[in-house]
Amino acid sequence: MSSEAVTAEPKVLRVALVGCGRISTYHIAALAAVPAVEIVAVCDLNEQIAREVATHHGIRGCYTDVEAMLREAHPDVMHILTPPQSHLALARLAVRYQVHLYIEKPMAATLSDAQAIADLAQQAGVQVCPGHSRLFEPVFLEACRRIRRGDIGQVISVRAEQGFTYESAARSSSIPWSYTYDWGIFDNLICHPLYLACHFLKQPGQPKVVSGNFGLVREAAVEEVRALIPSSTGIAEVTLSLSNAPEVNRMEIVGTRGRIMADWQTMTVLTARQNGWPSALVRFTSNFVSAYQLARSGCATLFGIARGRVQRYQGLRTIVAEFYQSLRDGTSPPVTAEAGVLNARLMEEIRLQCEENRKPRPLAQPTGRLRPRVLVTGGSGFLGGRLLQVLSDQNIPVRGITRLLSRARHLPGIESVLSDLAQEARLRAALCDIETVYHCAALCGAPGSLQDYEQVNVEGTRQLLRLAAEAGVKNFIYLSSMSVYAAPSDSTAILDEDSALDQRASERGAYTQSKLAADQVVLEFARQHRWPRVIVLRPGTLYGPGAKPPTGRFQLPSPQTRPLVTGSPDVPAGLVYVDDVVEAMLAAARSMAPTGRVYNLINPAECTQGELARTLTEVTGGRVRPIFAPYPLVWSAMLGVDLLSLPRHRKLGTARYRLKRTLAPMRFECTAARQELGWRPRVPLATGLARTFDYETRLGSRP
Repeated sequence: MSSEAVTAEPKVLRVALVGCGRISTYHIAALAAVPAVEIVAVCDLNEQIAREVATHHGIRGCYTDVEAMLREAHPDVMHILTPPQSHLALARLAVRYQVHLYIEKPMAATLSDAQAIADLAQQAGVQVCPGHSRLFEPVFLEACRRIRRGDIGQVISVRAEQGFTYESAARSSSIPWSYTYDWGIFDNLICHPLYLACHFLKQPGQPKVVSGNFGLVREAAVEEVRALIPSSTGIAEVTLSLSNAPEVNRMEIVGTRGRIMADWQTMTVLTARQNGWPSALVRFTSNFVSAYQLARSGCATLFGIARGRVQRYQGLRTIVAEFYQSLRDGTSPPVTAEAGVLNARLMEEIRLQCEENRKPRPLAQPTGRLRPRVLVTGGSGFLGGRLLQVLSDQNIPVRGITRLLSRARHLPGIESVLSDLAQEARLRAALCDIETVYHCAALCGAPGSLQDYEQVNVEGTRQLLRLAAEAGVKNFIYLSSMSVYAAPSDSTAILDEDSALDQRASERGAYTQSKLAADQVVLEFARQHRWPRVIVLRPGTLYGPGAKPPTGRFQLPSPQTRPLVTGSPDVPAGLVYVDDVVEAMLAAARSMAPTGRVYNLINPAECTQGELARTLTEVTGGRVRPIFAPYPLVWSAMLGVDLLSLPRHRKLGTARYRLKRTLAPMRFECTAARQELGWRPRVPLATGLARTFDYETRLGSRP
């Protein structure tokens, strides 16, 4: 036998992931970098999502039932990547099978749940590691290294700030969990600055909290939180802001001889400390010292990215690696269950003190003696919400459908219903006693596949029509889009309701393709069924208070005050003010128009991009001045985009066609709506734009 020591191969740890949302991708990447680890299964309530993740990453096991996964896949470790309300139930199952746990932050939704998880794990002899990953980010590790080195003396206070960026995914077909209940964004974010601050506190006491709302993020119970946390070793100030811009994610650590500023957004660490220099010299040189540190840090970050040493979610990679090493060594995890319990305790105490400022929410309840005869889908959207407001002002009882009650406004006479277009039982109940349906709901501008868009815009519309017919609904007013039309071959042509539809809609994106398919579903239904009477409205680009101010048909990324607009000033703008569309919807329900009738809605019909730019400049006092980018330059850029699609999709892209179609000279005739519906748009362009920008100035850009 060799005299050299024989080192046994480490046991391969079998891992299972519960929850296949976007964070699962980063966990899989982190686990791939850990030796002697095998991911044996993934589990999600959505079988399609679980199967996609398993197939993409070559994972054998794919489940929708956690206990079946634990029983059949025999994992040693389970990563819980689900919303915090589910953590305790999942932990109960895991400890029953003697499985160690990595639990994404926060460890639990409540203190009692977190403590129960810690107690269960201790009794079963399994390890729990809460996912406090920012403690292991290079920025924080560097700050701690400087503190240990004595750069700022004894730490006496900490200020940790957490900002927020509204995600486009919040409008997708599958809404992220943090938007689905009042405290979701709070639970998802405030845990970060809390555990960072508590790293420097000994036995943190009860926080003192102030909070407020500015009406900018409807899904949040509160939007601004400031908490002061005392301890025997220092004081922490924790800030959660859902309203500031640009987003901040940083902390300041104050010591007896200086301070350290750590910024996760810029990946920089700055130190300011006493150096014995005269105060006048310190004031003169401090900016240069900071500039030097920023430049040095920026260069280090740049080289780190180039060499692959700086990666997204680096802290997650580090904490996962250390957790698995602790399991092999039989030592405590890098973050203990007690730290997770403390985090949950502080979150709960802060949440309780914020209750007095919690936003009032509409309740799904009858509005009084009169049962609603009107149903509005998309009741929390831009158009549907405005329609509900108008009907409420007219004292008409209405039932509004929304996917999230937190997005619905509390209005007199409005009965809110929580549902989406796929929930047949809830739609049936919502259609009870209804005479008129205004179908405004649609997936628009959100991330998602063509399948997602078709499921909502096409199949959802098909199901709503079928159920409306079964419920005896008399009127079905469907909101379509001008985007369904094909560009005319003659630049002088005027398009009416009988003009050709776009046969190349598939080249313009999932929204246009799904809206065209939905149009065909609605009109085919009208041909085959006598009831309900179906009216299709095709408005142009909607604008008004609460919507993004219109600047042109094709705006490039640019400042709001100097938007870059592509195309000639002579290109038709194709606008219509939201209140004018509401008037058309109400008029359509009152009218005697036959089923299957289609109406275009544009006002003013003759408005061009040039007139829009001049009016914008006038109503904003020159604050907003659109700049027209040369068409050939933008076309060349679109050609580059198309060429880039060749190696990925083995065919040219369609960016140039989308550009050409968007800027086509499409002028519309709205005579039918005026003659048959009595539609009289009442809001001039200048008035509508002024209202839109006044709203923006008053409240900022709402998500």
